[in-house]
Amino acid sequence: MKGSRKRVSRILALGHEAPDQIKRISRGEHYTCLDGSEEEHEHLRSFCHELMTWLESMNLSLDDLSPEELREFLLHHTEEVLDP
Repeated sequence: MKGSRKRVSRILALGHEAPDQIKRISRGEHYTCLDGSEEEHEHLRSFCHELMTWLESMNLSLDDLSPEELREFLLHHTEEVLDP
């Protein structure tokens, strides 16, 4: 398709298998977090939520970014997202 471009529409954050064998799932409008210990799962959920909030503050959304742009964005802005 000429003119089409890949876009990011959702983030899937995966945790390790939980030692307590509980399956944890959290969903936001643009992300899904799966598994992990209670602490790890909360960290994944919090990071995704903060990322969405930060993108909104920059007048951006996930679908404004290609996968490559999201990768570069995360490499350069993760600290700002977590500690504004």
